[in-house]
Amino acid sequence: MKHPFLLLLILVITNLYCQENFVFKTQFKYKPNGEMATENYQFSIFPKDGKLIRKDLDLGYVKTYWIKHYDTSYSADGYFFIDAYITDFERHFEIEKDKENFNAFTIIYDEKLGNILFFKIQNLKDETESFYLTELGKKLITKENN
Repeated sequence: MKHPFLLLLILVITNLYCQENFVFKTQFKYKPNGEMATENYQFSIFPKDGKLIRKDLDLGYVKTYWIKHYDTSYSADGYFFIDAYITDFERHFEIEKDKENFNAFTIIYDEKLGNILFFKIQNLKDETESFYLTELGKKLITKENN
């Protein structure tokens, strides 16, 4: 191989880029009446591109959100690690032309660099919330409620 350093450099850069982008799936969603429904979603987050894609795996619907990172912290009780994004207003206005749909997006992990439990989308205008849960998140919720 003539250029092993070049190949190594390409692999390292690709690996770093892929670590920042991530995809995860949820299997449950809270309905407005508080009941839990089996609904399968895939979320793809591309922080460098400022994009979050939500795909309904049951019906095939896809929604793209324009985002920017907001904060990373622990929950108030210190038990869960939180990674938060908000609508990137500038890109949202430019691309969507929608002045109504502004959201906060929250990923809740069991610990830093741990497993995803929940994903929450909160509309900042009317304060409605959608909660999406992984299998592990559902187990935690049902364990707490029993």
